Amino acid sequence: DPASGQERLTLTGQQWGVRALAVAPDGSWLASAGSEDGTVRIWDPTSGQERATLTGQQRGIGALAVAPDGSWLAYAGSEDGTVRIWDPASWQTAALMRLDSRIDRLAWLQTSALAVGCSSGLCVFDFLVQSPLHDCDGSQNRNPVLD
Repeated sequence: DPASGQERLTLTGQQWGVRALAVAPDGSWLASAGSEDGTVRIWDPTSGQERATLTGQQRGIGALAVAPDGSWLAYAGSEDGTVRIWDPASWQTAALMRLDSRIDRLAWLQTSALAVGCSSGLCVFDFLVQSPLHDCDGSQNRNPVLD
């Protein structure tokens, strides 16, 4: 509570600490990523109740990003080079991609374009439209399309 300085909630369940956080644009959910357990937990920020646990990473998660309109949640396994895109309406995986680089940061540029900061540089992928985009090395590349 900003007025009193008192802690409002303690969210427990993330093993080995929290490495990344993201909040839905409307504030309806909060995502936390574990440093080693390979999970993302979705929380109700008002009650503190866990709504979902997203799995699939073999190693720790290094980055989370929510699309500006809240339609997608992206998370990246820092060491294994994977990015997963989740649909918050169902919490089902919508897309998966792999890079040959360690991933350090994610940021949505718009609803479908995701910037990925990795050991190779900065890459931008468009997941909704199959269009040529520049890969990390400057070459043009066709990117995955969401189903």
